[in-house]
Amino acid sequence: MQNAKREIPVLNTIKALTLDLDGTILRPNSILSDYTIKVLKLYIDMGIKIIIATGRSPESSEQFRSAIGAEGAMIYFNGAEVVEMPNKKILHIDFLSKEVNEYCINIARKKNIYLQMYVPNENTHLLLTEKYREESEAYYKHTGIKAIEKRFDDIFSTPSFLGSIKSMFLVDQSHHEEIKKELYEKFGDEINVYRSSPIYLEVLKKGITKGSALSHILSYYDFSQKEVIAFGDEENDLTLFSVAGFAVAPANAKEEAKNKADLVVSSNDEDGVAKFLESLLLNKK
Repeated sequence: MQNAKREIPVLNTIKALTLDLDGTILRPNSILSDYTIKVLKLYIDMGIKIIIATGRSPESSEQFRSAIGAEGAMIYFNGAEVVEMPNKKILHIDFLSKEVNEYCINIARKKNIYLQMYVPNENTHLLLTEKYREESEAYYKHTGIKAIEKRFDDIFSTPSFLGSIKSMFLVDQSHHEEIKKELYEKFGDEINVYRSSPIYLEVLKKGITKGSALSHILSYYDFSQKEVIAFGDEENDLTLFSVAGFAVAPANAKEEAKNKADLVVSSNDEDGVAKFLESLLLNKK
């Protein structure tokens, strides 16, 4: 472990752990280890909230939440939804406008880049794309969510359509800056665009981040920033680091995340987050 920039919180001052999934507490094969589950359950038994903060949908995250036994407010779609689980009560939700979605579609069609979007459907979500491709299958294998083929123009013509919760380009990161530049030139004050994995480029409404969602939750529970530790590995986790009182990144994290974190622990492949949390219990820190 590296020296912390801020002092590691004393265990009895911690009220919540905010945990990214992919690349942080999940192993590279998207497996949540029995060891990590055991350690997190110990924290729940102590009355400490476990807050999942992920770019995934509630449906894709449920197997991990239920395995841990975490209950209460969770962050999904990189902050576009805050949902109280397991009762599925929506505490906060934001939509990406039709105009932004249409522009994303034009980019995808013009450059032959894969695009998909999540839209609400009663008390669940649909993942839609215009053509099921190899990217669709790769996403399905990773998340368990299968995209449905539907022409986007037909979606927008539905009177009840409010907008997508988020839209995603699945493309090599060498194209990310070009796409971001084009979107920001058109909608700079309306959107938030960032990478959530080497091939995922996500588009959300301006101001929507994991950090903004965590701020909602802190108010909901009347927790202070100092009472929360955040864990993450990617660009989309940096706002968590700024809201929480202490930030931890695994060794496999992107350099920017490691630089912004107060502490770097061993990699997700080695259950680094769980080892750090267990060390807090053993040291009574």
